[in-house]
Amino acid sequence: MFMRISWGRIREGGWMDYEERFKKLALDNIKQGGPKRRWLVRDLDEPDAGFAISLFDNEDEMRKWANDPDARERVKTEMSDLYVGDYRVRNCEVRYQTD
Repeated sequence: MFMRISWGRIREGGWMDYEERFKKLALDNIKQGGPKRRWLVRDLDEPDAGFAISLFDNEDEMRKWANDPDARERVKTEMSDLYVGDYRVRNCEVRYQTD
């Protein structure tokens, strides 16, 4: 199992708008062969920042989706006006989990 974990900050007071757009985009991405599951995690200490976590079955699938120009354009079109400051993405391999 592989995860793509993104951290970013959005414009002040924009969280609810971001969350609604994220939900729509996440469902569209899953339908179009993207991540199997998505999580949006809000930072309790910085309420205008958070994590987006995407789950994939294998590394090739994750990297293919991450490098898909159409997927990148959908995110850019839908979300870019909300992002401010630092934004980081990490590709990860899940090494252990509990049930």
